[in-house]
Amino acid sequence: MVKLPVKRGMDIREGITDKQEIQKGVYLAGEMTEVRAGYAITSIANTNNEVEIDEPVLELEENEYTEEQARERGDKYLNRT
Repeated sequence: MVKLPVKRGMDIREGITDKQEIQKGVYLAGEMTEVRAGYAITSIANTNNEVEIDEPVLELEENEYTEEQARERGDKYLNRT
């Protein structure tokens, strides 16, 4: 789990990260994440021996679920106000 900055100007509370290789051997998980103070908590997998990696700036897809859809799914974490 890592805390990564979100692209400036993105005014969203929740978003979806795209699954992608962000650096050779370093992969960002495709998942739902919450944005707080310009940062998102997400998961990466590092298959290299190096511990340090370049910090990417995330560009998230906006969460498209409505509050009613979230309740139907039973997902208490979506669309909080």
